[in-house]
Amino acid sequence: MNTRKICQSLYHKMPLRVRTIINYFRFKFRIRTILGKLFSTIWPKEVKSDLMIFDDFFPQPMSSFRYTEYTEYLKHFEKIKIILNGLSLGCIDKNYSLSTIIDEYLDKFPLFKSKLAVYNPNIRYKAKLVYVNFLGNVVHFDLGHSLKIPFVVNLYPGGMLQTNDKVIDARLRKYLFSPGEF
Repeated sequence: MNTRKICQSLYHKMPLRVRTIINYFRFKFRIRTILGKLFSTIWPKEVKSDLMIFDDFFPQPMSSFRYTEYTEYLKHFEKIKIILNGLSLGCIDKNYSLSTIIDEYLDKFPLFKSKLAVYNPNIRYKAKLVYVNFLGNVVHFDLGHSLKIPFVVNLYPGGMLQTNDKVIDARLRKYLFSPGEF
């Protein structure tokens, strides 16, 4: 007699209450396993990379310096992710969506598909280093406090950086001078 038949015969000899409890946990475990596999495929709980770039405009070619810079990073770094949210795309055209721009970019560079991701605030991002252009992206992604990992920011006039502005100075203090956060 094989093991499965032995287990089945023992199961049927158990009282109904015990079998009900066993069935409950077997069902619960199957559902949790199925849902876990489904959700981890659709919405991964965390994204890991050595270098992570957060941006609100890439891969829009109108920002040619960013387009060229990030494309070169994608070519030369194997463990890199660029996290996109498209918040600044509305400055160009309200009807131009992030998915359209990503599709156009991937038509030119199909090998980079796994290196681009759309930002999701429910995902934990883990990286050894984060790179950001502009203070505005630090604010949009709330990088200093949510990630708690070191980041490099290019402070450039425009991109929410202005001199002698109390709001901007407060943001700089919040994100760049938080002791013990990183």
